[in-house]
Amino acid sequence: PRPRALPAQPPRAPARRRRNTEAPVLGVVEEHHAILGYLARLKTAGGLAQPATLLHVDSHADLGVPRPFPGAAPPLSPPRALEAYAEPNDWILLAALAGLVDRVIFVEPPWSNQLRCCLYDTNATFSFVVGLDRYGDVRVDVAEGEFVREHFGHVFWRDGERRTGDSAHFRQAKRLEVTVVAADHGDAPEVVEEVLARDDGGKPLVVDVDLTFFAVESPGSADVRERYGLRYDELETLYHLAWDFPRLDAAYFKRGDARARDEGDAKDYGQKVARKVGGFVPLAGKKRSHFAAAFERALGGRNLEPWRLRALTDYAARLDVPDRPVTPEAQRELELFLEQPFHVPSLDRHALDMDYLVGKVVEPILDAVVDAGRGAPALVVVARSPGYAPPTHLHETECRVLNSLARRYRTIEITHEARVDARRTACARVPDFEYVLADGERVPQ
Repeated sequence: PRPRALPAQPPRAPARRRRNTEAPVLGVVEEHHAILGYLARLKTAGGLAQPATLLHVDSHADLGVPRPFPGAAPPLSPPRALEAYAEPNDWILLAALAGLVDRVIFVEPPWSNQLRCCLYDTNATFSFVVGLDRYGDVRVDVAEGEFVREHFGHVFWRDGERRTGDSAHFRQAKRLEVTVVAADHGDAPEVVEEVLARDDGGKPLVVDVDLTFFAVESPGSADVRERYGLRYDELETLYHLAWDFPRLDAAYFKRGDARARDEGDAKDYGQKVARKVGGFVPLAGKKRSHFAAAFERALGGRNLEPWRLRALTDYAARLDVPDRPVTPEAQRELELFLEQPFHVPSLDRHALDMDYLVGKVVEPILDAVVDAGRGAPALVVVARSPGYAPPTHLHETECRVLNSLARRYRTIEITHEARVDARRTACARVPDFEYVLADGERVPQ
């Protein structure tokens, strides 16, 4: 039987220090950029003789442009010092600039669409140079063709401007290679193995799993849900029609065909919704709702097929929401909802999907690490990502992920910083998990 998560927070037990030094550190963080403290500890302890390869399993690329740290050497002591210059969405470039990471394998789920929307079908590799311009701002040189440079110009953005540039004029320049692979691609483990095979034998590996990989919302979706009283399944239908997605569940993943998302499966899903709401028949005499009109505006310049746009607006018009003019703030919330990853299945469906996502997607990718001749990773971190990982799904998700990682790396020690209550989502399936403080952390009083 599948493990069940604890329904309530257990009492906090006194934390202790780590004893199982043979296993990699298995850390739990709240906001994702807290991983920088773990990388700093690893570097200080001599575990990063060279920059690491980062296996980044997440719904977000986290490739935003950070603030620069002062001076040429990154602040690694105390361990949290580097974190002050990052946010949850831009820590990877800061880690590259600090010389902690120089290769990233981003495993992207089909509901993410952060890079996959325009740049690849199943997998692709891109080369960048990160550095400081003459004003001391972080910039990125995209060593790719014009189309790719144009797209990443929208990714590498800060303070209202593109932060791309020519690395010939950079200071403290660092190279960064990013491989993106569709999680629903049947050959994803083989792609990961091929990338890791390019590393030399001594190159450290960091495994980074964000729980939003399995279920994800966003501040935009949370605001829309609260403002209009919409259910998660209603938001999912709007989101999937807007992006032309099919139903993304375990049955979809089992096909192992990443291209199905953008081909027949998506059209079948959209047409089913269209038939359900009468999307092929004009609504004679019915005035379109303010919400439907606002949602159509939020789509921007997307070139939707007429039948799908009609299905979407008809569906939006039939939702039980107050029919009043949409304020500029509410309009922006709709736009933000469509811009960021969204996937919140029902709890029953999520439990079934987790069986497949952990056992048949993530674990084979971690098996590829072994197949590539790599030993245990130098570090394993799980990020809870508050505000993005749905709290209703967090217990089930973390329980399943920690169980899998603990078995694989033969450790029951969950490392955390003093500011993190690691036990608040403890897994009942492994009641003897032991919670230990990260190096340099003081025992909470």
